[in-house]
Amino acid sequence: MNLKSNNYVFFLDLNRKGHKRPKCTFQLREKRNKELPLVRIDIIGRPHQNPDGDFKWVKQVVKCPHLHRADFPKYGTHVAVPLLKDNGNFKLSEQDLNNLILCLKKALKFLNVEVALL
Repeated sequence: MNLKSNNYVFFLDLNRKGHKRPKCTFQLREKRNKELPLVRIDIIGRPHQNPDGDFKWVKQVVKCPHLHRADFPKYGTHVAVPLLKDNGNFKLSEQDLNNLILCLKKALKFLNVEVALL
């Protein structure tokens, strides 16, 4: 999906791949630095081992669904934030995981994206 703001152009990738190990990932990137994701939301996939450091989920293995944000100053997107626990303005429930459209709608709301339907 191509997304536009006043000053930037963004891409939102929706990735469903994997036959033996299903995967579902939403990834937000900015056009000028598209190799560096700003946000990655792993809905279905493998657990993530967080690095050592000074943040809430240090050294924890975080199961899917989880969120990676580029706003951790030292770690970038190497930190996973669980999405089944209350962590602010984005949370998924176990029941939400059965409806990927609902997961996408919640992700778009979290990313402050308004979708105009024709």
